[in-house]
Amino acid sequence: MNQWEWKKWVIGVGVLGISGCATAHLPGHFDSVDSKGQKFCTPISTELKGSHLPKVLGLAPAVSFEQGGGQIKVSGRGFKPGVQILLGEFPCGSLNYISEASLTCVASNHFRGKVDVSVVNPDSSCDRIPGGFEYFPTFQILPKKGRVNTGDQFQLKVQGGTLPLRFSVLEGAGNVDPKTGLYSAPQAPGKVLIRVVDAQGMTDVSEFEVQGGSRLPASESLILAASSSQIGVGGTLSLSATGGVGPYQFSIDPSLGAIDQATGRLTALKGSSDVKVKVRDLLGHEAFTSLKFSDRIQLTGADRLEFNQVGVIQAEGGVPPYTFSIASGPGRIDAGGNFTSPELPASTVILAKDSLGSSGQISILTVPPLSLSPTETEAVPGGSMRFTAAGGYMPYSFRLVRGLGFVDPVSGVYTAPETATSDTIEVKDSRGVVATAKVEIHSLMVPRRISASLAHTCAVMKGAAKCWGENRWGQLGDGTLRRKLQPVIASGLGSHVASVTTGYRHSCALLGSGEVKCWGDNSKGQLGYQSLAGADIQQSSIPHTVAGLGQGVVAIAAGEFHTCAIRDSKIFCWGDNSKGQLGSALHGVSPVPVQVAEISEGVQSITAGSFHSCAIVNGGALCWGSNFNGQLGNHSQLDSDVPVKVFGMNQGVKRIEAKGNHTCAQAQDDLFCWGYNASGQLGNRTTKSASVPMPVIGVEGLIEELSLGTQYTCVRTAAAPKVRCWGYNFFGQLGQVGGGIQQEPQVVNLPDSVSALGAGVEHTCALLASSYLCWGHNSSGQLGNRTTKDFWLPEPKQKLD
Repeated sequence: MNQWEWKKWVIGVGVLGISGCATAHLPGHFDSVDSKGQKFCTPISTELKGSHLPKVLGLAPAVSFEQGGGQIKVSGRGFKPGVQILLGEFPCGSLNYISEASLTCVASNHFRGKVDVSVVNPDSSCDRIPGGFEYFPTFQILPKKGRVNTGDQFQLKVQGGTLPLRFSVLEGAGNVDPKTGLYSAPQAPGKVLIRVVDAQGMTDVSEFEVQGGSRLPASESLILAASSSQIGVGGTLSLSATGGVGPYQFSIDPSLGAIDQATGRLTALKGSSDVKVKVRDLLGHEAFTSLKFSDRIQLTGADRLEFNQVGVIQAEGGVPPYTFSIASGPGRIDAGGNFTSPELPASTVILAKDSLGSSGQISILTVPPLSLSPTETEAVPGGSMRFTAAGGYMPYSFRLVRGLGFVDPVSGVYTAPETATSDTIEVKDSRGVVATAKVEIHSLMVPRRISASLAHTCAVMKGAAKCWGENRWGQLGDGTLRRKLQPVIASGLGSHVASVTTGYRHSCALLGSGEVKCWGDNSKGQLGYQSLAGADIQQSSIPHTVAGLGQGVVAIAAGEFHTCAIRDSKIFCWGDNSKGQLGSALHGVSPVPVQVAEISEGVQSITAGSFHSCAIVNGGALCWGSNFNGQLGNHSQLDSDVPVKVFGMNQGVKRIEAKGNHTCAQAQDDLFCWGYNASGQLGNRTTKSASVPMPVIGVEGLIEELSLGTQYTCVRTAAAPKVRCWGYNFFGQLGQVGGGIQQEPQVVNLPDSVSALGAGVEHTCALLASSYLCWGHNSSGQLGNRTTKDFWLPEPKQKLD
């Protein structure tokens, strides 16, 4: 059986997959960490198992070689868009989501042996099959091809496989030791095939050409030649070998140079007057040559020029003469090294080469006009931020031209006054050139008047909180546990509700007094209170005051099982902290508010996703909690129980919103999104998740509101058409007929009078003057239109008062 036949046998056996044997399944949650720091699927109790959990029913094939690369078909049920398949420690690559019952992926490389198979949905529900996939060792004979002379001997080698090995001549003449692989060529020329078989029956073949005729001994005929005897550091030359018995192996002191074995191209890495290069043929014969590596070319000259200014570039080292050219960037350079800078801000790389091809380079910055960044921004009363000067000529000096704030003259750190106003900042360079910036001081905390979640919706109308939809956990707050197909008033809140927010199965309201009240599911402490006896309260159908916050709260936000609030320019969170979403190192559950670590002032906005939270602090974006899909935006996928800076969002952030496992923010006048993207919810025409902010394509006009669904995103702009949505549309939550996903913004047909948006898990609502419109999934009446029928388009209008 040759290696291809072995692979076909393995694949044939693997078609049976997991479904062909009695394999234990361990459904549960992908949230535990082993001793190596790797996450794994934790089984849950039998009574909690259900059809909502993913399940793998078959892998075809269920085996692979160590190097991976083979396609695997995965069948099962409960797969969600964004699902991952893990083979041992590594994800199965190039995953293709076909349906909730079918996937394909490509086996990753792995160490040999049986490994666990884990399927993980975006909500961390999972299924694990211990030892459900097996890797076989890579097996090959070396060399694969070669030339030998009649009568020669050489030693064959084997990579991988299981001892003992057995060698044999498959075709042609000559003898091979069956145990050691020592081959003796015949006295006549011809073609020879040598086979090796390991203890598992894996096989591979090597092919040789036996050369005949009169000849010198290989050790005398092997010659090494170089295209040049001298080279500058960074340059290249070609090596070639003749005679002996190929294939050839070139070698050099790795500190001095590097050789591409396939092409014989040598690159000089370090200067030396005498460099030895060696070639070795198949039979161990060696030949040498000596080369000289000259010093690396060094370029000197001005590294900073004004527009259209001439600077002289000088070269040293290498082997003159030199030739100059521009490697990248604008500008002009002549044969003498005279560089003329462009008439625009730029970075130009100048390249010089010597007569042997060695090169050196220098970067020159063309100075742009003096500028101050940001030129226009917003600040919270009492907040601070740093202004940055660029261009012109340092040093810079800053001062406040107009207003009531303060700016440090050296660092450019600005502190806003405590009142709403506008300030003007000025920077001056060493030549007296001036640039200015404007700051508008006001709060970024805009009350949310309508909020949608898993299967219920709440809105504020004439100071009252009204909710509709699913009510199994009391999340409508009307004192009952029965669902409502149209709005009901949340009891005990009066007519002074300022803002509402909805979690997975709970709701909260911010009153005009700055007091927060919550109701619904409290299984994770997300309502923020306990009974007087200290016992846990699992749910409440009427609002209760959050313990320990008091009054003075200015903003609230609810995640899947946690809630956050801003008070006294600080952030407090309570509920589930399994991923660090409360901003506290004490993981688990906190039924009382805890202050988010490392944030003590300058908080301007707060938002919450499924298992992460984000805020605008002094104009910059910070996030904490779960980061499995990069939703924290800090160029990693590591969870964090302390706030981390969002990459590139250090200032000028006007809005930030999170939902599910993705986040979006408006910086200046541009919209960016990051995190989970299997449904195209990042709006960048891909379905690839991103751990740093990516610009949204196709959003125009001044953004007035962001509203994120679990796997989709919506914006409301000042100009018509006012609302656009993109991402997951399987229930019509984008307001588009046809289902599927949309990777870029789509116009939602809504009246121009729309004043607020609420995006949930699979439905969306818009608030008008005295009515509302909802569309999407409606199994629990969450659209509030007196039916449980799904609606793909935003119709009809419903009265809210």
